Amino acid sequence: MKALLVVAVSLTVVLIGGRDASAENCLDRLNSRSYSCQIKNSAGGGGSFPVSFDGGALLIAGDSYTCSCGATGTFKDPNFNASKAKWLCVKGDDFGGGPVGTVIQGSVGPGGKIMNVSGGDSQGGSLLFQCNLN
Repeated sequence: MKALLVVAVSLTVVLIGGRDASAENCLDRLNSRSYSCQIKNSAGGGGSFPVSFDGGALLIAGDSYTCSCGATGTFKDPNFNASKAKWLCVKGDDFGGGPVGTVIQGSVGPGGKIMNVSGGDSQGGSLLFQCNLN
């Protein structure tokens, strides 16, 4: 019985990363929020797009990007996915001409406002976002 308790406690620590399970990170602050964004790209294109965050994903006009929060702490003692503000989302696609990866990053401020949002892709393109909370 004692061995079962030790295994259960160890598994719980692994599953919650040794941290308070209720600790808030950037994705907790972004979850279920939606935005209206103006997006410009370095190729001269752009437009208005709906943007939302849900369940650890960034959704832009139907495309889904996998997200995580920035690390806090130091290089020697990092706390991964713990930032309350910095976030980063990635997506990979194959458009027939080979794989293209896209990274979008920014920060979330008071009230869920997203700021300093920019991105880039594996083809050398870059993106800028200006977003308003819906």
